[in-house]
Amino acid sequence: MTKRRAILLTFTAWLTGVSVYGYWYVTSILSQTDLHGYERWPMFPIFGFMVDRLIYLFFGLIVVLYAEAILFEMFARKQKVM
Repeated sequence: MTKRRAILLTFTAWLTGVSVYGYWYVTSILSQTDLHGYERWPMFPIFGFMVDRLIYLFFGLIVVLYAEAILFEMFARKQKVM
């Protein structure tokens, strides 16, 4: 597997996971029966997800992609030496 393919696969898995998690987050808030006014507007839980969760998920993606890039270079260097 090439470095580019691994990064693309990681990003695709992350995007799928975040989409499912975001959908679950929004639908779980909108399914509550005691919501009134602006809380019933679908953008309210979406903004909440973006502020509360998406920042940390994005940071996690950056860390994982950086680690993949470093590890691929390390293993490529070891393979050339052997």
